[in-house]
Amino acid sequence: MKKIFYSSLLICISYIAISQEYGVMLVPDPLEIIRSDSSYVLRDMNNTISFSQLDTAFFDKEMNVYVIKRNQKWGAVSEGGTEILTCNHDTITHLSNFYVKICKNNQWGVANTNRTNNIVVPIEYDSIYNKILVNYYIVVEKDGLLGLYYDKGKKLLDCKYSSIIPIFYNILELKENNKVKYYINNSIINDSIDFSQTMLIANNYQNIKPYYVTITVFGKGVINKNGVQIIPAKYNQVAYKEKIQISSKETRSNTMYIFVEEHNAWGAYNIQTKETIPCTYASIEELAVALNFPKEK
Repeated sequence: MKKIFYSSLLICISYIAISQEYGVMLVPDPLEIIRSDSSYVLRDMNNTISFSQLDTAFFDKEMNVYVIKRNQKWGAVSEGGTEILTCNHDTITHLSNFYVKICKNNQWGVANTNRTNNIVVPIEYDSIYNKILVNYYIVVEKDGLLGLYYDKGKKLLDCKYSSIIPIFYNILELKENNKVKYYINNSIINDSIDFSQTMLIANNYQNIKPYYVTITVFGKGVINKNGVQIIPAKYNQVAYKEKIQISSKETRSNTMYIFVEEHNAWGAYNIQTKETIPCTYASIEELAVALNFPKEK
């Protein structure tokens, strides 16, 4: 066993020495970066040279690609040797996961290095935000104003906002001409809303927060995750309770009603049937009994 170990070790040391002598940089398979005189080449495991006459080349772990430079312009090559970005870019920098920011003639765009047809944001913007918001929104800037792209390449908002800020979950706050708006799932909400209150619906909604309490000068209401007003903003209170304590010995369970209060009386909105129960009950507990909510065992 010792002979095998020392033989293997000797082979490894010899390979490293030879690599250093001939200018081979050890990088992940299947490509090698080889320095030849004053330039670099990329060579595959079959000794086939894929890219030559490079000013420089290195493997970027963040981007998971070989970054190459030819004639003072940058490009990128996949681990398998596929040219992802041609060498005609002034700058290539990592953005997030497989996304990179690319610059050409002082204009910026975004590419996905993990697929073909990989330009996600066209190279026509003054700058790109340094992070992707809510994991799938790319913020772009032109002439001092901001716009928005989906990370799959769809343009969502033109560049007309002074700020785009994530609040929570999938809600973005937009400012246009000093007016605050909200962006939720391709919908823009123009009303004056306080998103500091959210409503967590029952566990059968997988702990997502798809319902938001809206607060206006007229009262409180509810919008869903698509920005649709499902309960008008006219109530004094909006509440959700999964468990309703009727008495010390009786508890009712609720999975489909949002409760609303107006003029000291309670009503409800059925999430499934979209039916509204008028505000005629003295309490949520009385409402739960009248609607025959199931008893907890």
